[in-house]
Amino acid sequence: MVRQLRIARLDASGFVPTLGDGAASADLHQRLDALIRRHLPEVTASLFAEPAPAADGRMIEWYSDLAGQPVPLTALTSQAYEKARAVLNERLKSLAALADRLPRIDPSAADLAGPLRQALTYPGEESVYVIGGQPVIVFWGHQRQGAVPPPGPVSSVAAAEPIADGAAVVPPAAVAAATTAAGPRRLWPLGLLALLALVGLAGYGLVAFDLMRWPPWGPDYQALLRTAKDEEQTLRSRMAELEANVRDALALCALQARLAAARADEEPLRQQVDALNAQLAAERELCPLKEQLRAARDEGAALTRSLDSVQSKLAKAIASCKRKAELARKKERDEQRRAEAERREAERAARQAEEEAKRQAAKPPVDQPRTPSAAKGLPPCPGERPPEEAPDVAIVLDSSGSMGFPASMTNTDVRSEIARQIMQGVFGPAAGMVMPRQSGPSRLEEAKKGINNVVRSLPQDVDAGLVVLKRCPMADNLGFFSPSQRGALTRQVDSLRPMQGTPLAQGIAQAGEMVDGVKAPGVIVVISDGEDSCGGDPCQAARALKAAKPKVTINVVDIVGSNAARCVAQVTGGQILTPEDGLAFEKTIRKATTEALKPPHCP
Repeated sequence: MVRQLRIARLDASGFVPTLGDGAASADLHQRLDALIRRHLPEVTASLFAEPAPAADGRMIEWYSDLAGQPVPLTALTSQAYEKARAVLNERLKSLAALADRLPRIDPSAADLAGPLRQALTYPGEESVYVIGGQPVIVFWGHQRQGAVPPPGPVSSVAAAEPIADGAAVVPPAAVAAATTAAGPRRLWPLGLLALLALVGLAGYGLVAFDLMRWPPWGPDYQALLRTAKDEEQTLRSRMAELEANVRDALALCALQARLAAARADEEPLRQQVDALNAQLAAERELCPLKEQLRAARDEGAALTRSLDSVQSKLAKAIASCKRKAELARKKERDEQRRAEAERREAERAARQAEEEAKRQAAKPPVDQPRTPSAAKGLPPCPGERPPEEAPDVAIVLDSSGSMGFPASMTNTDVRSEIARQIMQGVFGPAAGMVMPRQSGPSRLEEAKKGINNVVRSLPQDVDAGLVVLKRCPMADNLGFFSPSQRGALTRQVDSLRPMQGTPLAQGIAQAGEMVDGVKAPGVIVVISDGEDSCGGDPCQAARALKAAKPKVTINVVDIVGSNAARCVAQVTGGQILTPEDGLAFEKTIRKATTEALKPPHCP
């Protein structure tokens, strides 16, 4: 029981225990509490307060699980006193009956029958408190020092004695005992017959009493009514006892039936146990083979991991070789462009000198030579800037399944279709995207056409690279193309088909290795739905690239307008561009490559 309320702290020196094992203890209270709650209403268990002896052994604190203000029974008004006293008497009777029936209904707790009877003895009404209308006894199982111990349970509760004058604490007053229970269960039919005989005798006694009553005139109806009520109460009590005996007998019969059923099930259970033992023995024989199979699986898994590691290292080595080759080719192209620019500059200077000589000879009106763009405060035009200062362009194109949607679909329709297929499980890592049946070219086809048209319009001193996002975990670096190789670049673009996977972070990293970004501007155009499906972090890749190459700018063409790759453009100072409708790809891609196109003031 959980303590909730402290009733009082009382001196135990004036009391002696009546229990055979000594004073009431918390352990005995816990056992009695569990016993009473198992066989009677739970509120009955609250009759005994829980003792908590102090460290000095002289004082005892008493607790209750009830809620409210504890009031001594003797301090109540007459009406409240009578009501609480009636409840107390009823509880004592029910506990005395339980003590008598306990060996039959609960043999495992038969040893508590005696302590329960002794616990019904208490010093007197001074040891009774009332909490919320419920009586609670302190010093249960105790009596006043010098008092004669009760010989055993009696049929009614003894009256309390008055409190001794001048007492410092609440002393014991009287000894209370519980009523005895009914006879054995098997005699209840005889008891019923005896009860009927008692009823008959009672009726005969009433008639005889009426004849002998003085004065003889008129019946004493009040006496008859009192007698009838007393008999009714007696009969009701006896009937309750008989009903309790019947319930005990039925419970015993039910237990016996369950025992018989359990015994009937014993043999099948034994057979099941024998079968399980045989199966266990067979499993033990297979244990070595299972261990060998497990070891083989572990070895295969280790070999698979080693193979994956070797393949990953090989892919990285191949990518590194490709990057080195591209850098070498780029360096060679830069040198060729530089030599070509120097040659063109020398030819231009020679032509200008020759034309100047002719004009001087003929003395025509002198034409003012064209002022370079730098002198006008404008960006240099192609041919005016050194080759190593010309911008580089790298295009990162997403060719995953989502690019197979028709270009005529709006961004809202694309997002709705992707969400619908994800919810229905139509596509996944192995299944791919199921394209809706609509006419017109796909988004990938429109993107390829726009890329090719923009590549053809790039200045002759601008190189362009292509990285394709096809499958995890690596992006495909298709190379860096000089102006004379743009035909090969457009053929590579035309050959692309929708695949699976979007390694966007890897694509940004590979495109960053193509462009200069330190001395010359580097423009990276990402054409994608913005989602990296290979576990990479595009934003981190963009930050690392911007830190290494400050002149790199990444412009993102967001196909579906999801803004998933917004940070890629933000950290590099680029733009987020979304096609206005299914036919605006070329316009959007051209705007994304504005930094690399010929300035408007150039011829």
